[in-house]
Amino acid sequence: MKSNKYEYEYIDVDLLQGDERDKISEEVKQYNEMLSFPTVVIDEEIVVVGHDAEKLKEALGDD
Repeated sequence: MKSNKYEYEYIDVDLLQGDERDKISEEVKQYNEMLSFPTVVIDEEIVVVGHDAEKLKEALGDD
């Protein structure tokens, strides 16, 4: 996504601890109940789970 100049926030959940990890995990579960990564949320509406470049391109309108 860097190469496409999209603004994004990256959070490495595995490196978080305690309450911070719990808080972020609960946020991710709102979009992906399995809590698997990567989970990409676009405009709080579109969710792409896993390494799926084609779905991500489609969601971003980069056909």
